[in-house]
Amino acid sequence: MLFFLLPCLQGLSQSIQPGQEDKRFTLSYNKVPFIQIIKDICNRYDYVFVARANVIPNESVSLHVKDATLQQVFEALCARVPVTIHIISNMLCIVRKKGEGVVTDMNKNRISGASVTNCRTGKGVHTDSSGRFSLEDVEPHDTLLVTHVSYVPTRYLVKDQPIININLIKDVNVLPLVAVYSTGYQDIPVEQATGSFRQANIQQAAAPSYFNLQESFANNLSGYLPELKTTTGPHLNIGSLRGRNTLISNAQALVLVDDFPFYGDLYMLNPDDIESITVAKDAASTAIYGTRAANGIILLNTKKANWKQPLRISFNNVVTVNSRSDINYTPTIRPGDFVSLEEKLFYENYFSPAMRQNAAISPVAETMLNYETGRITNEEKEARLNVLRSHDVRSDIKKYFYQPGLTQRSGIQVSGYRDSLAFFGSMSNGTASFNERGNSHIRTTMLGNLQYRNKKWSVATGLFYSGNIIRNNFVSPPAGPAYLSLADSEGTPLSIPYLYSNKFVDTAGSNALLDWHYRPLQELHNADSVSRYHYTMANTKISYQLTPSWQVQGLYQFGLLGLNQRTVYNLETFYARNLINNFTQINPQGIERPIPLAPIQDLHETITRINNWRLQSNYHHRWEKLELTVIGGIESQNTRSSIDSRRIYGADAPEGERDLNYQAFYPQYWKPGLRIQIPYIGVHSDSADYYFSYFGNAFYTWSKQVTFSLSFRQDRSNRFGMNINREFTPLWSEGILLHLNKFLFFPASFPYISLRATIGKTGNDGLKTSWSTTIRQMNDPATNLPLAYIDNPGNPNLSFEELLTLNIGLDVKTRDRRIQLSLDAYRKKAHNLLSYSMANPTSGVSLVKSNSGRLNGFGIDANVHTINIQGPLTWETNGWLSYTTNKVQSRELSLSEAWQYTDPSTYVPRKGYPVEAIFAFRSGGLDGKGDPVGYEDGYRSKNYLNILSADPRTLRYIGSATPTLFGCITNTLQYGRFLLSFQLAYKLKYYIRRASLFVSDLDQGIVHSDYYKRWQQPGDELYTTVPALEFNFDALREQFYKYSETLIERGDHIRLQNLQLSYNWGNKGLSALKLTRLEMGITANNLGIIWRANTKKLDPDVVAGMPPVPRSMTFSFKAHF
Repeated sequence: MLFFLLPCLQGLSQSIQPGQEDKRFTLSYNKVPFIQIIKDICNRYDYVFVARANVIPNESVSLHVKDATLQQVFEALCARVPVTIHIISNMLCIVRKKGEGVVTDMNKNRISGASVTNCRTGKGVHTDSSGRFSLEDVEPHDTLLVTHVSYVPTRYLVKDQPIININLIKDVNVLPLVAVYSTGYQDIPVEQATGSFRQANIQQAAAPSYFNLQESFANNLSGYLPELKTTTGPHLNIGSLRGRNTLISNAQALVLVDDFPFYGDLYMLNPDDIESITVAKDAASTAIYGTRAANGIILLNTKKANWKQPLRISFNNVVTVNSRSDINYTPTIRPGDFVSLEEKLFYENYFSPAMRQNAAISPVAETMLNYETGRITNEEKEARLNVLRSHDVRSDIKKYFYQPGLTQRSGIQVSGYRDSLAFFGSMSNGTASFNERGNSHIRTTMLGNLQYRNKKWSVATGLFYSGNIIRNNFVSPPAGPAYLSLADSEGTPLSIPYLYSNKFVDTAGSNALLDWHYRPLQELHNADSVSRYHYTMANTKISYQLTPSWQVQGLYQFGLLGLNQRTVYNLETFYARNLINNFTQINPQGIERPIPLAPIQDLHETITRINNWRLQSNYHHRWEKLELTVIGGIESQNTRSSIDSRRIYGADAPEGERDLNYQAFYPQYWKPGLRIQIPYIGVHSDSADYYFSYFGNAFYTWSKQVTFSLSFRQDRSNRFGMNINREFTPLWSEGILLHLNKFLFFPASFPYISLRATIGKTGNDGLKTSWSTTIRQMNDPATNLPLAYIDNPGNPNLSFEELLTLNIGLDVKTRDRRIQLSLDAYRKKAHNLLSYSMANPTSGVSLVKSNSGRLNGFGIDANVHTINIQGPLTWETNGWLSYTTNKVQSRELSLSEAWQYTDPSTYVPRKGYPVEAIFAFRSGGLDGKGDPVGYEDGYRSKNYLNILSADPRTLRYIGSATPTLFGCITNTLQYGRFLLSFQLAYKLKYYIRRASLFVSDLDQGIVHSDYYKRWQQPGDELYTTVPALEFNFDALREQFYKYSETLIERGDHIRLQNLQLSYNWGNKGLSALKLTRLEMGITANNLGIIWRANTKKLDPDVVAGMPPVPRSMTFSFKAHF
C-alpha cells in the first residue's frame, strides 16, 4: 500500500518556504524507528510527508542534532539509510537514494566500461574511468545485472547499504583484446602491424576436449587446412596455411615455440601450457624467418611468469570418452551373399591358382573343394555353408579389435612474483587409450620459467620436458571374407586362412615346426611395440638497456629430441613362427634352425641435438609525431641427428644370437625352390644441418596515421648448393599501414578503419624432405662388403624455393567493438620450386632434383567477430573463411600417358592445373554387356589400353582434391555464469573419389555394396553405372572404371564440432577452501555432418581403410587458488 502517490522531483528539493532556511532545530532520538522520527517532526513542525510504502526504511536510527538547519537534520537522519528527503514547501518527499557504487575485479582493480542495469526498471548506466556508477531509482531487493566483455556477467541483490560494491570474475572463456603480435623476434603493436597476423581464441584452441593440441588447429586457426589422418595413434603432420606453395617439397607450416622452431611433434605439448597461438601468413609477417617461412608460421607462446601477480595455484582434470569406431562405415555385402558369391567364384575356377600353390583359400572354397573331392557329403557342405552365412566378421572386429577410447589428463600450475623475481611452473600427466585396442599414449610434461629484472637488466630462463610412451600394438583386422569367425563362444582365438592353405599348415613338418596357424586375436594379444619419445628444451634470454631507446639481447636454446623404439616378436606371434619355420631345414641328420628358436627384437634409436643462438639489437624511439622501431641481428642453428636401427635374433639372450650367417641363401620350407637370405637390419646414419643468418626489421610511424615496414634476411646453409651460398640473395618484405579514418571522413561509429598492403619474398628449404647432396653407405647383404650409392647427384646451384606474395588487407572496427572485420586478398608467385628433371643418361642417373618449377596462387581470407546480443544474455560470433587456389605454371618433367595423371601412385602436378587436381576418364556409361565404356578419338570405345595410354589432354579435369573454400563459425552464448558454444566447420568446392565394386578387392575379402546395383542383364545399363562382375579379371577394364568420372563425388560438407557447456562457480561458498574460482564443463565433439553435397552419405574426411573419427564427450574441472 502507498501512504501517498506523489511524484517527487529532485529539482524541487530546494523549494523551502521563506524563513525556513534560518530556522534552527535541536533534536535527540536514540534507536527510534525511522518512520517514527519522520512522523514526530511532521507533527511538531507542521509538515506532511509522502513516500512509497516500500521505500521507507524499517531500521531504527539514532539522531542527535543541536542548532541545525532543517537540511542538516535530514542529512544526518539519512546518513545511514538508503533514502533521501526532499523539502518542497511544507512537504517532505522521501525517495530512494541513487544506486551508487563501484565495480572492481577480484584483485580490487576498478573496471571501467562495465554495464550496470536494474532488472526491475530496465534502466542502466556504464561505469566511469574509476569504476564508479550512479543509477536512479534503486530500491532494496532490486537486482543489478553487471556485464563486461572480459568478465563473467554478475547479478547483485541490492541491500540497504548506501554504497554498492560489486566484484566481477575474469571470464577465462573470452579472448582478451590483442594489443601486440609476437613474431618471435619482437612484439608488434596491433596498430602498427602491416602484416597479416591472426591470433587464435586460446580458449577454443586449447579446449579441454583436445588431448593433442594439433587437433584443434583445423577449426581455430584462420587459413589452416589440416592433412587427413591416415594412421592410428597421434596425428603427426602439420597442415598448410593459405594452400600449397610447392610441388613436391615440404608444404607444412613452420611451428615456433617460444621464439625458435619446434622440432618435436605437437602431441608432446600440454595444451594447458599454451598462452597464445598466432598465425603469420604474408611476407611482412614471415619474411624475417627467411628460407623457412613460405608456408606460413604458427607461433606458440607458453605461459610465463606474470609480474605483479600474487601467488596463484590452479589445478585441472579432464576426462574424455570416445565412442567406438564405426567399422560399418564402408558398405559391404551381407555374409550370406558373400558365401553365394564365393560359390560362383569356385565354379568359375577363381581359386584354382591358389590351390595349385598351397596358398590360402577361403573357408567356402575349401568346403567346396572337399565336396568336389568327395571328402564331405552335400548335406555336410550345406550345413557348413549355412554356419558361415549366419556370422558377420564385423561383430568380432567390433568386439575384439576396437573399444571406446578414454583419455585423461591432469595438471597443476603455480605462478607468482616477489620483488624483482617472477616464476611460473607447471606439471601435467596424461593418458590416452585409443579406439584401437593395444594403442595408447602416456605423456608427462614439465614447464618452468624464471624472470629477473631491474632498471637495466632482464634475464629469463626456461626449461621444458616432455616424456611420451606410445604403444602401437593394434593389429589391423584381418582382410578376408565377411563371414569369418575370429573367436569361439568362449572367446578362444580361432585361426583363419592366411598365406598358406589349411592342408599345408596342418601337416607341415610333422610336429618338427612351430604351430603355423594364423590367429588374429592371438596376434593382437601378443603384439609388443613401444616407442619412447622425449624432448627437452632449455633456453635463456638476456636483455640489457643501453639507453632508454636502445636495447641489446642474447638468446640461446638447446633442444634434445630422442626416440627409442622397441618391437618384440615372441614365439607366439605369427611373424616369428613363420620366419623360423620357413628357414628351418629338416634333413636326415636332424633339424637345423638358421634362425634361433627365440624371440626377435627390432630396435630403433634417434637422437637429435639442436643448438640455437641469437644476438639482437633493438632500437625504439618516439618523437612528437614520429615513431621508429629497428631491430637487427645474427643467429645460428646447428642440428645433428644420429639414427641407429638393428635387429636381434635370439632376443632372450643378453646380446642376442651373434653366430648367424647372413650371406647364405636358404631354401624356404613352404617353397623349396625359393632361396633367400636371413633378413638383416643394421643401419646407422648421421646428418648435420647448419644455418647462419643475419636479419633486420624496421617500422616507421608518422602521427599514428601511417606506418611503413621493411625487413630482410640472408640465410646460409649446407642444405643449399655451393654457388647459392656465395650469392647475396636476401629475402625481404615491404609494407604500409594507413589508418583511413585519419585521412577520410567516416561515421563516428567506425573509428578504426585501416588499409594494409605488403609485398615480399620468402623461402622454403624443404626441411622435412632432404634435397641435399647425399651419399648412402651400407654393407652389401650378399658379400658384407662396403657399398655406397648416390642418393642425390651433386648440384652446386641447388637452392631454396622462393615465394613472392602481394597482400592487401582491410580492418574495420566499430566504436563499441561489437563488429570487427578483417579482410585479406593475396596473390602468390612461387618459383625455383624443387622438381624432378631428366638427367643426361650417360651420367648413370635418370632423374635429378632441381629448381625447375613455377606455381601461381590467389586467395582471400576473411575474419569477423560480432557481439550480436549484449545484456543478461550475451551472444558472440567468431567466423573465418579462406579461399585459396593455385595453378602450376611450369615443370620440366611431364607424363605422356593419361592413366599416370589419374593413379595417385604415379601422379605428378600437371602444368596449367592445381597441384592437387583430380582428373578422370570420360565415361560413356555401360554397354549391353555391362562393360564400362569410355571415349577414344571422340567415339565410344572399350579399347581400354588405348584409352589409358592416350594423350593426357583426353582426360576430364574435375576440380581440386582439397577444399578451396573452407572455414569455421563459432557461436558463444553466455548467461550469468553459464557459457554455451559450438562450432560449424565447413569445407567447400572440392571433389573426392568413392569406392565401388572392384574385382581386385575380392582377394582382400572386400565386396562393396554396389554389388547389389551391378549390371546383371541386358537393359540394366539404363538404370545403373556399376559394371557387371567379371570373374575373369581384366586389370585394364577395372582401372578405367576405378578412375572414371562415374566415381567422382563432391566433397562439400558442414560439420558440427566442439559443443561446450560450462559453468563458472566463482568463489561462492568456497572461500573456506581458499578457492578463488571453480570451473566445470562438458564438451561434445565430432558430432557429425549436418549437410553434405554428395548423396551417398560419404564422409569426405575419411581416408580409405580408416573409420570415421568417433564422437567424444569431455568432462572438465578446474580450480584456482
